[in-house]
Amino acid sequence: MATPQADGGWRVANPGAPLNTPQNDYEVEMSGDGKQAVVVSDRGGRSHLYRYARQGDGWRPLGRVPARDDVFQVGPLLSPRADRLLFAQADGKRSGELFLIDLQAGADPSWPPACPASKP
Repeated sequence: MATPQADGGWRVANPGAPLNTPQNDYEVEMSGDGKQAVVVSDRGGRSHLYRYARQGDGWRPLGRVPARDDVFQVGPLLSPRADRLLFAQADGKRSGELFLIDLQAGADPSWPPACPASKP
């Protein structure tokens, strides 16, 4: 966790386990209320998404995001209510396709907003 300082520098603090592990953890997406997080972590040869919930002063693991085992996932983006997750993973021979999953029942289907139709 990095906090900007008045002198233009940054104060960096390790949030500790389980959010930060000895593995290659990166691309943390924090919910707007700070109560949920999704981390990209390479734990065993391939990067996958892991979810956490804030519990007191620490974090409780919620498990791996249900996604393909044989490809990596990156770029997690939580909806404003943290009930949906947008991320990228390979799909067949294509790389970086976007996937959207509901993280809880009754997730708000209006996020992400639809792209406006393009005009020729």
